[in-house]
Amino acid sequence: MFQLISPLSPVGAGPGPWTVNAEIYPLWARSVGNSLATVTNWVCNFIVSQFFLTVTRTITSWGTFLGFAVICVLASIFVYLVLPETKDKSLEEVELLFMSKTKREAAQTRLDRAGGGGGRGVSLELDVKPEAEVKEK
Repeated sequence: MFQLISPLSPVGAGPGPWTVNAEIYPLWARSVGNSLATVTNWVCNFIVSQFFLTVTRTITSWGTFLGFAVICVLASIFVYLVLPETKDKSLEEVELLFMSKTKREAAQTRLDRAGGGGGRGVSLELDVKPEAEVKEK
């Protein structure tokens, strides 16, 4: 039975956050971002496992799964509206998506002068440092 169900497991939303984590962070923030995402995942798993039986007894299993469904729908709407598309974008272009307008315009100008990026092998140092490094100076 497990062999029949196992191939279907990647079809759900489970691998989505891990795929996004692999693409969304700039190199200087990737290790911290992935670590925070993993901790958040495990904390949420812990919360669900600790309160599932209590909530099921309180509002029935139907109400519990309806609550989970509502959370999933709200999360899907959030992802659709807020998460930028990263398909065919280089790491530099993905980093541009999360910059302030002034930093993005300056970096975009340098990126355009260097050949545009677009996943075509153009490498460009954006001279963007984490906020913590900027505040220390």
